[in-house]
Amino acid sequence: CRKNCILADEMGLGKTIQSITFLSEIFLMGIHGPFLIIAPLSTITNWEREFRTWTEMNAIVYHGSQISRQMIQQYEMVYRDTQVIDSTPR
Repeated sequence: CRKNCILADEMGLGKTIQSITFLSEIFLMGIHGPFLIIAPLSTITNWEREFRTWTEMNAIVYHGSQISRQMIQQYEMVYRDTQVIDSTPR
């Protein structure tokens, strides 16, 4: 159906952990992102902490000056596969 959704309900019902768990499962299935989380500035440090607590994923806060954001785009928002598969016909 390819429809996006927004989780919105009462505070304290576990949306952060549910979202992180969902993204972690997608990551473990081989879809390595990047994934973009949009959250209020007041909760960003909580999101980053929970990603580091619950997953092995690289969580980056995309915030700061234009130069900082460009550096993040260039060096952090990429998945580098360490396993190179040789697809050359034999």
